[in-house]
Amino acid sequence: MPKRSRSSFGSSFERNGADSNRGGRNNGFLDFSFAPMGVGESRLAYRCRVRNGCYRGYTEGSYCIVKVFKNEARYAGLSVSQVDVDMQVDARNLAIAFNDECEPEKYGCACL
Repeated sequence: MPKRSRSSFGSSFERNGADSNRGGRNNGFLDFSFAPMGVGESRLAYRCRVRNGCYRGYTEGSYCIVKVFKNEARYAGLSVSQVDVDMQVDARNLAIAFNDECEPEKYGCACL
């Protein structure tokens, strides 16, 4: 079975059913999985799904990934600030520029 590639039709925010008109309606909640789907150096990644309405612009049924710090003393007091978010946006923009210029491929398909 061939590997499915990511859609090139916008960000996950757009593909996952986010609705900027409903961005202020937060009557729903996130339903998390019990076990993390991924583990990093300092954080755990959990799959979740929006239930019973909208949550921060995502419509009911949308899938999300949420990363949380591990429950260890060395990570106590750590948080993510706007500087961290800006850095992630810069990294994404660099990746897009790289893909646009280098057009990398794997197994004959574009790496998006």
